[in-house]
Amino acid sequence: MKLVLKNSNYIHPITKEILKNIFVSEGEFSDIPLLDKLKISFWLCQNYKAIQFKDENGELTPFEVDKIKVLDADTLEFTPNSYAPTYVTKDGETKDLFVYLQEGGQLDGSEPIEVGYPDYTSIQSYLLKDNIGDGSVFNPNLDAMGLQLAKAFVLKYWKLNGETLGVQFKFED
Repeated sequence: MKLVLKNSNYIHPITKEILKNIFVSEGEFSDIPLLDKLKISFWLCQNYKAIQFKDENGELTPFEVDKIKVLDADTLEFTPNSYAPTYVTKDGETKDLFVYLQEGGQLDGSEPIEVGYPDYTSIQSYLLKDNIGDGSVFNPNLDAMGLQLAKAFVLKYWKLNGETLGVQFKFED
């Protein structure tokens, strides 16, 4: 799951400062099964060059090193009580999407969908993390609608510098 800027530079939503070399990284991933609690954070990061010095025959010589600084972070928590339904508007009526589909309802793809918020169990069917140190990935068993909803959730609910990710970022193709 990799997010990239929609444009070449990031514009800080509050200061309007134009920032270069910006990227989003997964931060904390904490699963506490005993408490049915999962926390996932995303970090807004910037690559930059720093100057360090090394001693070469008693003389300090400067050299550049690549560094990363975290500019902002947002953590979402998923518990058994964190659920909010996903709604679809069909024929002018708003309905719980999953109830509608379970009752045999059909979508043609043009319906507006308001993405809800998954609970502890649901989020685990959307996002997977195999090994410590690996980033989260979307569950490869998701159907097209499930993947679309999972991506829409990430872009809508995680906020960096007070702005949802979907304003300036998109998923890499």
